[in-house]
Amino acid sequence: MENNYFSSPWNPNPNSHGHRSFSPREKPKRRSPSKPKVGTVRSVEEAVTEMKRKSSAAVRIQSLLRGFLVRRKVGTVRRIEREVDEIERMIKRDEASIRWEEKERIRVNEALMRVLLRLDSVCGVRDYRRRVIRRVIMMQERVDSLSEAIGGRETPENREETMVDQEEAIKEGSLVEGPTKCQETLEFPINAGSSLEELTKTQETLEFGVDDKASRMEVDWSMVEGCSGLKSMMERMAEENEALKGLMAELCERSALQCDLMRGIMKKVEQLESTVQEMEMRRKKKREANTPLESENNKCCNKSGE
Repeated sequence: MENNYFSSPWNPNPNSHGHRSFSPREKPKRRSPSKPKVGTVRSVEEAVTEMKRKSSAAVRIQSLLRGFLVRRKVGTVRRIEREVDEIERMIKRDEASIRWEEKERIRVNEALMRVLLRLDSVCGVRDYRRRVIRRVIMMQERVDSLSEAIGGRETPENREETMVDQEEAIKEGSLVEGPTKCQETLEFPINAGSSLEELTKTQETLEFGVDDKASRMEVDWSMVEGCSGLKSMMERMAEENEALKGLMAELCERSALQCDLMRGIMKKVEQLESTVQEMEMRRKKKREANTPLESENNKCCNKSGE
């Protein structure tokens, strides 16, 4: 009986080496990917229905998007309209302060201009936006009418100015001239032989003098009122000119500072350029100084090698 574990290595029998003969394994066959089955040809009606379905879905999406955008814009305009309502209530509540104080008028006008700019920035919803804009413009006209009504009325400052003018006129004797003449005519002695014609003439002269002085006084008052309005306008123009002068001075100072900064930057750039050029020149000199030494060393090495 053959011993599979202690077999001689010189035995030509292959089964005597203790190795069992195994049949070689077959390589697993790779499955080729299955090709997709070719579908059936669709009919024309199915293609048309699918196109209609896609187009209807696209239209629905567009309508939803447009509705969302319109609702958002309407919401912004509605918020602005609430602010306009608040400003209108404030104008009705503080009408007296707006009429007499210039700061309040400026504040209200700034708020209205801010609202107009916000309305101009909104696109779409044209009718709703126009309606709110008309309300804002009407409120601006109302505030302007209040300021114009103040310009035509007699303010305490105008009263003081007119009183000063009257005192000066009285000192000069312009306003006393009429009453003095009347008094002189009244104190004129009436003789027994004076006729009724002379009395009627004196009465007519008195009435004419009084009417003339009254007309002059009316003209003087109108001139005083016009001068007060012009004076306020001139004061405003002077204030605006002073503000412009201040702005121009600030701009000049800023431009001078910017010029100084630019000059300093130019100087620094020039210094950097000069330092870079010097460094390059030094490097070139070092290279030129090192090249003859390297050539001599190479010659010495070649001679020693030979």
